[in-house]
Amino acid sequence: MSQDFKIAIRFGLYGGILAFIVSLIILLAGKSPMGDAGWMAIWIPIVSIWFALVQIKKANENYISFKSAFGFGTITLIVYSLLYDVIFYIYSVFNPIALDLFKEETIQKFNEAPDVFGGEDSELFIQLIEQTQNLTLEQAIVSDFIYKIIGGLFLVLAISNFVRSKNTHDKENENEQTEEVSIINEDE
Repeated sequence: MSQDFKIAIRFGLYGGILAFIVSLIILLAGKSPMGDAGWMAIWIPIVSIWFALVQIKKANENYISFKSAFGFGTITLIVYSLLYDVIFYIYSVFNPIALDLFKEETIQKFNEAPDVFGGEDSELFIQLIEQTQNLTLEQAIVSDFIYKIIGGLFLVLAISNFVRSKNTHDKENENEQTEEVSIINEDE
C-alpha cells in the first residue's frame, strides 16, 4: 500500500471519529445529528480532505496533480463517511434517540408548512408523514452515506482544485530541463 493511500485512509479515519464525537455533542444538546443540526459538522470532511491532500503533496516533493488530489480526496471522503455511518449505526442500535429526534424534527417541519405539500388533508402530506414515521435506522444510515458521498464529491472537487500544483507540467518540465543540461554537459 502506497504512503499516499495510507495518508488518505488515516485522515478519513480521523474525520469519521471526530464526526461521531461531534454527533454525540449534538445529541447531548437535544438535537438530531441527522437533521438540521448535522450541518454543524460540515467542517469535518473539509478539514480531513484538506489535511490529507496537503500531507500527500508534502510527501511528494510539494507536487500533486489534480487527478491524484481528486482520487486521494475521494478515498478520504469514503473512509470518513463509511466509518462515521458504521459507528453511528452501532451506537443507534443501542440508543435509538437520534432516529427518534430526526423523525420528530422532520414531522414538525412538515406540520409547520403543510400548504407546501398540498395541505394537511392532501395525499402527499399524509404519505410524507407516514414514510417519516416508518423510517428505519438502516434507511436513514444508507441515505446519510449517499448524501455524504454526493455532497462530499463537490467538496473534493473544490479542495483538489485548490490544493493541486498550479502548473501540472512544472515537474515534467523540470525533468526535461535536467535531461537537456546533462546532454549539454556531455557534449562539452
